[in-house]
Amino acid sequence: MSPSRCRFAALGLVLIHALTLWAQQSSPASRISDVEEVFQRGVKSYNEGRYRQAEQSFAELTRGAKSNDAGKLHQRFTAALYMDASSAFHLGRFADALDHLQRLLDDFPKSKYVEHGRALRGAIYFKQERFEEAAHDLLWVVDNGARPELVSRQAQLARSLLADYLTIEQLQSLQKSVPGDLAQALLALQIVRHQVSAGDRDEATKTIEAFRKAYPRSKILDDLNALLATAGARPGAIAHIGVVLPLSGEFSKEGNGILSGIRYAFETYRRDKASLAPLELIVKDSESNMLRALKETQALLRDPSVIALLGELETDISGGLAALAQAAQTPLLIPTPTVNDLTALGENVFQATADLESKGRALARYAIEQRQMKNFATIAPNNEYGRQMTDGFTAEVDRLGGQILAQKWYFETPEDLGRHFKSIREIAFRRMLLDSLVAAGKSPSAINLNAEWRSFDERFKEERQKQRRFDKQGIVEATDVPVTNVDAIFLPVYGDEVGTIARQVSYFNIRAQILGGEHWYLPDLDKSRELQRYVDGAIFTSDYYINPFDAQYRNLHTDFRQRMNRAPERWEILGIDAARLLLAAYTTGARSRSQMRQALASTQQFNAIRGKIDFAPNQRMNQYINLVQIRQNKFEKLQ
Repeated sequence: MSPSRCRFAALGLVLIHALTLWAQQSSPASRISDVEEVFQRGVKSYNEGRYRQAEQSFAELTRGAKSNDAGKLHQRFTAALYMDASSAFHLGRFADALDHLQRLLDDFPKSKYVEHGRALRGAIYFKQERFEEAAHDLLWVVDNGARPELVSRQAQLARSLLADYLTIEQLQSLQKSVPGDLAQALLALQIVRHQVSAGDRDEATKTIEAFRKAYPRSKILDDLNALLATAGARPGAIAHIGVVLPLSGEFSKEGNGILSGIRYAFETYRRDKASLAPLELIVKDSESNMLRALKETQALLRDPSVIALLGELETDISGGLAALAQAAQTPLLIPTPTVNDLTALGENVFQATADLESKGRALARYAIEQRQMKNFATIAPNNEYGRQMTDGFTAEVDRLGGQILAQKWYFETPEDLGRHFKSIREIAFRRMLLDSLVAAGKSPSAINLNAEWRSFDERFKEERQKQRRFDKQGIVEATDVPVTNVDAIFLPVYGDEVGTIARQVSYFNIRAQILGGEHWYLPDLDKSRELQRYVDGAIFTSDYYINPFDAQYRNLHTDFRQRMNRAPERWEILGIDAARLLLAAYTTGARSRSQMRQALASTQQFNAIRGKIDFAPNQRMNQYINLVQIRQNKFEKLQ
């Protein structure tokens, strides 16, 4: 959810607070004693979140009465009418809420609840994605509201709505229909931002002059002039892409690899597109440090020739850059982080990789729909990466009717997960026992599984003793007995942990399909015959997949080696793909920050080297996910 949507989600809480104040401040005097009783009952239900009961109370006070029927009106009528609308809003019945509000606004235009009604209608329009109508109501409250707290809140929401959801054409249309001074100031400020971002200095100047003529004493004139000072570069000047990467410090190897790929892509562009307008790089070193990265990004954003940013590698630093880029209305393409919710920071944030939850969901969907698997176990690191991958996987298993028989977590290094694997064995054998008892005709509700399990395990031990094998071992410890009723085990683990955990899957004789996360794309797989034995057949999700026999990749590999004096590896490929995506947007004619944002947002099925990049409508995170299987020491793409 974007920051703007979060702010609108908070609107309900603001309304509840306001309504509580009204209930406390209203005069106790009433013409009909039971009106007050019904109204207070409705307010109590509303404040306790029992909106259906609240709606019934308020409807009792407004049903059948008309504005010109004085005999049926009472001191709580308009308040009840508004509260009826607000209750319907919380119940998700927006059409009913709008009907009640229309009645309030048409029949009681001087009611003290009109400003609250306008604010609520704006929230409903936003929910319905009728953004221009929502802005109209919020701006009306900004100019006409009498309650400072409500006016301040609506001004904040209006700023976000104007900045993130309306085109410059819609903003200019609102200028003609919302006459208030404050509303006009907010609109002028956002229109000038659009024009400056697009490099339209002349149009921005005209907008400012028109506003100055109409409102010569407005305090916002200084802000407008400051915006004009940052207007786009002179016609014909060189545009730049700002790059922020860790070129020194902890992640310098990865950062320099991505930079090599970016430079290669730009050199290729200059060689092949010499007739097009020049586009250059401004490269900054974050030194693998958050504060340094933010400082360098701020410097880039102050340069009007920078029309887009590319970076970073670390999730936390990328989030910091994204917040700055969104505030400056500058598109940022993040090449590698896969954590959830980065793009929720705003419409200028683009992620060239799918997030972890989406990858987990895709793998579960493939296992159930394509491989007809049903029963699963999971083992994952107990950190953000492991939790997000596992959450997506288990949510999709649940949605599709599969079952998670066991879910295990580990801390630090997984050198010995014997306790986890024994637990999975016991859960699996218990499930097998239960299934066999049900198949024999016993009712599940009548089975004492613990007792049945103890009896079964004792019989197993006795049989083993008769055979003089593994004295006193139960079936859980008897690893020569395989687990066969777990269809797949999901292991979203790190690359240096793959071998350790895969060996333990084999040792504890869990004969399940191995499913892995993005770190299973092992660069040194061909060097370890022992590792190959344990991971052969594993299926995993990955943002990165290279077909070494693909003609496009072979040509690039040869050309890159000739020009850069080394072969392109994973990080170089990621850099090439990210740079080519920005260059493709520039080639279509995007010459300003807003144009670059629009061009990136329309990206669909971009043919990247390591897999496609696809920003579905209203999505700025790559929707394309590779599913890869390890077969005989090679990686083969499944879909």
